[in-house]
Amino acid sequence: VHGDTLDERGGEEIAEILAAAQANWEAAFRHARTADERRIIELNLQFIRGNWRGLGSLLADALGQTHCGRDGVWLSNIALMFGDTEAYRQYADSELACDRASNIAWFDASRAAFWNGDFEDGARLAREGADLTEGRWVYTELIRNLLAQGDVDAARQVIRNSSAGRNEAFVYETMIAASQGDQEVLDTL
Repeated sequence: VHGDTLDERGGEEIAEILAAAQANWEAAFRHARTADERRIIELNLQFIRGNWRGLGSLLADALGQTHCGRDGVWLSNIALMFGDTEAYRQYADSELACDRASNIAWFDASRAAFWNGDFEDGARLAREGADLTEGRWVYTELIRNLLAQGDVDAARQVIRNSSAGRNEAFVYETMIAASQGDQEVLDTL
C-alpha cells in the first residue's frame, strides 16, 4: 500500500493486501534456509500480524545477527518502538558493509544515524547512498536529516533535484512545513 493515500483504496482492498503480505511472510517462514533467517522472518510476521508477544526477544536476536543476507523489512520500525536505536545502528552499519549497492541499506544506515541524533552523519550517508544506488528511499532520510539540522534550503534543493513523484513531493513538502511548524502551509497540502 506504500505510496498510496488511504482514500484511494478501500478498507476491503487494504485488508486483502495485508492478508496477502501475511501469507507471503508465512510462506517465507516455512521455507527459511536457516534458523537465523527463520527468526528474522518471524519478527516481520509477528509485526504484521499485530502479535507483540515475544517481539522483544525476536528483535534482540535479529539485531544480534551480523552475517550478510538478512531481511529485516520491519526491523527498523520495531527497533525504534523498543528503543533499541544504538543496536539498530550497529545492525544497519553491518548491513551496509554487506551490500553497498543496496539502496535500502543506505536508507537504513541513514535512518539509524538520525534516530541516534547524528544528523550530519545521517545526511552524509543518505547523500552517498543517493549517489551510488538506484531508488529514492534515501531522499526521505536525507531530507529528514537536513531538517533536523535546520537546513530547509538544502532540503528544498533535494526535492528539486530528486525527480520526486506527486506523492513523494507531497510527503517532502509536509515534512518541511511540519519542521517549521507552518500550519498555514500544512492546511493547504
